[in-house]
Amino acid sequence: MNDFERLMQLLAVLTTMGGIGTVLFIGTRYALAKIRRMEHQGDDARLEASAETSARLSQLEQEIAELHERLDFTERVLGRSAEAERLQPGRDIS
Repeated sequence: MNDFERLMQLLAVLTTMGGIGTVLFIGTRYALAKIRRMEHQGDDARLEASAETSARLSQLEQEIAELHERLDFTERVLGRSAEAERLQPGRDIS
């Protein structure tokens, strides 16, 4: 094997190593950029989910307040009915 062939083999090895290094470098940069993009999309999704949860919580609070009002009304009506029944003339009060 002469010097030229040795030089060509060395050049082939260096080129291969350089190519692998370049591919690894570019792949790593691409992967990091993809991870950052996914994190950003995750933040958006979390904010959207938080807004939806907040809106749903407000709706549930409103429904609970309405149910409370209905319960109070029902208690008053039943209380009046029971009192009226108790106070009817001709009923034996015991």
